[in-house]
Amino acid sequence: MSESFGTLLHDRMRDKNWTLEKVSQLSNISVSHLEHLIAGNFEALPPAPYVHGYLRKLGTLFDFDGEAWWQNLKEEGVVKTSGAADALPKNRFKEASTAHIWIGVIVTVIVIYVAVRFTAIFGTPRLTVDYPPREITPVDTEALTVRGMLKYGDKVFVDGEEVPVQKDGKWGKPVPLHEGLNTIEIEGRRFLGGTAKVTRQILYTAPAIVTSTP
Repeated sequence: MSESFGTLLHDRMRDKNWTLEKVSQLSNISVSHLEHLIAGNFEALPPAPYVHGYLRKLGTLFDFDGEAWWQNLKEEGVVKTSGAADALPKNRFKEASTAHIWIGVIVTVIVIYVAVRFTAIFGTPRLTVDYPPREITPVDTEALTVRGMLKYGDKVFVDGEEVPVQKDGKWGKPVPLHEGLNTIEIEGRRFLGGTAKVTRQILYTAPAIVTSTP
């Protein structure tokens, strides 16, 4: 049967007046492999999956049933086998390239995320003081509550004492005052970033005591 296939291929080439070089260009099968197919020298050909592909291509070119010829040649046992599945070897280079592409995509996404969120992750906290609103504030009470908002931070300290920060970033702390000028230092901190500091001065003047004369 292998010799019959060689005869078939030779006759079809002659009918079309095609040379081996022409068939090689159209089928992408090397000239040397075509010569082995015509001579029935299947031992010199690559393993079965490749020969299977050759027969399918040639069947399309020369209008014969490549699958039927493949089954006949397998039954004769004239083709090399490469395993029970008779599948072409996996393109390991392609798999590695695909893996590299996915790794590159993941790294790119991470870089973009870090770039966009850099301030939120590594930047300086954003500390605002809502009250007292001015740098110098006159009051006539013995105490007041300093309050504000912390964004992109973890902790707030008022005069060196840590103040609890709510989930929405709000914080507040009552501060006792002494008569005269009081300086209050507020500091916002973050674990991976820097610190932000705000200073407020409170001028406390005790209200005058009014006495009555008998």
